[in-house]
Amino acid sequence: MLSVGRFFNFLWDGLTLKFVTEKEIISYYKWFMVCAFVLEAYLAVLFTYTLYLEFHFDYGPEFLLLLCGAVLLGTVVITVLLIKSLVKRKC
Repeated sequence: MLSVGRFFNFLWDGLTLKFVTEKEIISYYKWFMVCAFVLEAYLAVLFTYTLYLEFHFDYGPEFLLLLCGAVLLGTVVITVLLIKSLVKRKC
């Protein structure tokens, strides 16, 4: 059975296309990741606006909204790290 660290290393290698050498596939993947980042930025703006409206009208944010914000933050961090890794790549 694989250890957790080794599993995450395999996962990261797959997400960063470590073993893919075809330049066309990598360039399409880079554009896909940029589009994913734009979508996540839009969702972050909507989340911030929702929090503003809830505090403006004296409602407390529910747990589910805060959980969605944490998941959104996690996906943004992973997307930024993937984009940085793909930009550093020489292929």
